[in-house]
Amino acid sequence: MKKKITRRDFGKAALAGVPLASMALKSETAFAAAKPNSKIDGVQLGAQTYSFRDLKTIDEVLTALLTVGLSSCELFSPGIEPGGAPAVMGNIGRPATPGGPPPTQAQMAAQFQAMMNSPEAKKRREDLRKWR
Repeated sequence: MKKKITRRDFGKAALAGVPLASMALKSETAFAAAKPNSKIDGVQLGAQTYSFRDLKTIDEVLTALLTVGLSSCELFSPGIEPGGAPAVMGNIGRPATPGGPPPTQAQMAAQFQAMMNSPEAKKRREDLRKWR
C-alpha cells in the first residue's frame, strides 16, 4: 500500500527547500556555467597536473580540473613537454637479481650516468631543447 503524504509532511518539505532555493537564486552559477573559483576563505586550492597523469592530452587534464571545480593548477612538465616523462629510470636502485642485495651508491651513480648518456636520453634532451 502506498503511503499518503500529510499536509504537515508536505509543509516541512516545502519549508526545508526555502533556504536552498534562496541560495540558488543568489548564486551566479545557479542557472549558467561560470568560471570555477577554488579560492575558499582566501585560500587558493588547486592540484598538480601529475594527479591526472593517466589522461592522454592536456585538454583532457584541463577538462578534468574544471569538472572537479578547480581553477588553479601547477603544471607537471613531462605531461606537457614533447616526449613525456622518461621511462628509463625504473631500474636505478633495484637489485641486479630479484631478492639480491641493493646496489651501492657507486653502482647507482654508474647506472644513472649510463642512463643519462644513452642515445634515447640524448635524443630526448635535444628534442626538448628544440621545442623550448
